[in-house]
Amino acid sequence: MSRGNTKKDKPGEIVSLAKLSSILGCSDPTARKYIKDGMPVAETGSSGQGYKIDTAVCVRWLIDRARKVAGGEVNHYDADRARKMAADADKSEMERDVMRGETVEVNVAVSMVADRLATVRARLLGMPTKVAVKVAAAKKREDVIEILDGEITQLLKELSGAETEED
Repeated sequence: MSRGNTKKDKPGEIVSLAKLSSILGCSDPTARKYIKDGMPVAETGSSGQGYKIDTAVCVRWLIDRARKVAGGEVNHYDADRARKMAADADKSEMERDVMRGETVEVNVAVSMVADRLATVRARLLGMPTKVAVKVAAAKKREDVIEILDGEITQLLKELSGAETEED
């Protein structure tokens, strides 16, 4: 025995945009955005007349939209806005860190590393000439090891920024 319309088919109340905003607990601009995003309306506002919106259709649309957003099917305005705000905050933090000297740009870091590597290369290539006389004068194997160890230690101190001993 049929009792008429089922709950799903039952029409909602036809309301204005302002009333819909009140029912949904949102602002008028938010409700207008829903309409812009495709929310069905019974009658569009024209010639000074406001929108006429079926609340049941509106609520079903909002539920379907929420399901799609939760499933990742729709690019949601609020999610995009939150992502942009997070990116802006990250950018501001990076700029602050650069101003404080806590971070450097990649090209500056690469330049610094390249300079250090050039120093290492030059010092390593010059080491045989620098220590040749000392090594030749050394009488024991331990003396040669001490000479080489001293040169390598001095080079590593220079690279780390520590003060070096002058010969």
